[in-house]
Amino acid sequence: RRERQLADRQDLFTLRTPKPLAVERPQIEKFVCDSIAKVLSAVEGSPYPLASTPQRSAPVDIAISVHDSARILDRCLKSLLPTLGKEDRVWLDHPAGHEEEFSRLIHAFGQSWPQTIRPTNAETAPFRVSDHGMFELSDRDLVLLDSGAQVSDGWIEHMQASLDRNSEAGIICPISDNATILSVLPAVSEHDRGHLVEAAACYTVGDCQLPTASGFCMLIRRALIEEIGGSCRVFEPGHGAVYDLSMRAIRAGWDIIAAERACVFQYPGSCNFAEERRGPLWRNSQLTLDRIWPEFGPLVQAWWGENPLRSKTEHLAWRGDSRSGVL
Repeated sequence: RRERQLADRQDLFTLRTPKPLAVERPQIEKFVCDSIAKVLSAVEGSPYPLASTPQRSAPVDIAISVHDSARILDRCLKSLLPTLGKEDRVWLDHPAGHEEEFSRLIHAFGQSWPQTIRPTNAETAPFRVSDHGMFELSDRDLVLLDSGAQVSDGWIEHMQASLDRNSEAGIICPISDNATILSVLPAVSEHDRGHLVEAAACYTVGDCQLPTASGFCMLIRRALIEEIGGSCRVFEPGHGAVYDLSMRAIRAGWDIIAAERACVFQYPGSCNFAEERRGPLWRNSQLTLDRIWPEFGPLVQAWWGENPLRSKTEHLAWRGDSRSGVL
């Protein structure tokens, strides 16, 4: 009996070589992300509960400024629809000269989302949501979104969480694959974006301050708008207005923060006011910006020299990565 007990115990603690597991690469990536998330979220006092989407704190107004084709806008709206909260309002305009093409698309979106609004001024004439009047028309925290953007799950929630964590933050911007200093994500196919968003959530550098917002997507605190107003009428929308707004916010003591878990992609070939930026209006706006805010250029260059997002950019980079929007 004693010999059998010893034999059983020896058998119990004998190490055996396990059989290899047939695990697909996405399963491995998800396991690694979840494991890292559990470890990092367990750190005492950590404000970043990874691998989870925070709850909505309040409804927002989302103003989409249309500068691209109806086909690109359609992709933007299809990515936006499943991410909306039940009380969110969506403001949509369209470029002059394309009323019929865009009106059909906006009408169809309005059927799916009743809180869709076509902005009008006092004379009931349509105006661009990127214009100065949009800041006065909205009474909530305001998201300005370019029509070439394609949002991902939890993008608003992560930006709101950054706003809530930082009481002095006035403007929140997501990271992207093509948005100048916010070009943290590599350009990948739409099929691979889900895994990339998960990987971006796992590797965190924390909320970091920015020298300027990026006009392709930003969440603006209502209190900031009430204090400093909207975009300055000296600048045309898309021609330095966002930079001027950023500098006025910083001068008033507000911070501009990168929500590095909120991912918003830019459609390939799409760029807000891309054609106009090669024209005289853009060059004149740059001269005006340099005259009003001579510290703007050196501020951005100094930030880029430090770039607290660089380690995340390098971590997510892949061979063959080439982003034309990276400074």
